[in-house]
Amino acid sequence: ARMPVIGDIGIYFKPERLVRRSLTEAYADPAMVTPERIRRYAELQRFPGNREATLQRARTQEPLDPAPLKRLDVPTLILWGGADRWVPTADAFRFQSDIKGAQLEIFEALGHNPMEEDPKATAAAVAAFIKPIPARPAPPEPTADPTVVHPSVVPEKD
Repeated sequence: ARMPVIGDIGIYFKPERLVRRSLTEAYADPAMVTPERIRRYAELQRFPGNREATLQRARTQEPLDPAPLKRLDVPTLILWGGADRWVPTADAFRFQSDIKGAQLEIFEALGHNPMEEDPKATAAAVAAFIKPIPARPAPPEPTADPTVVHPSVVPEKD
């Protein structure tokens, strides 16, 4: 979603036209691009700093460094829209291979924002994913020994 011609002057445009264009590209279902949704996204763009941050992100198209992903060792679910026009599905498979044990759920008929296009299906995928995850063990009990510092114990001030 690069916009080199717009550049720095983009922050002076009314966001509705750009939002309509972005949402039309983001959603697989054109019916998702409603006047209410356009208004809401445009309103978010009017918050201080949001337009500038959006344009900065559009200008920064650096490839993702996989090293931090390869260090992850936590249960990870990747939700992906198979009809995403912005980020290819090949990236989803790359993320899955980079993140140890990651599970990938591709929603073939959905676009870039699958959780907005079909919240019930994506919530069901999340619920199914987190159900078998075991709880973390409880932290050790604090000790009365003043030489042992425990992260859950905050010393009292005198």
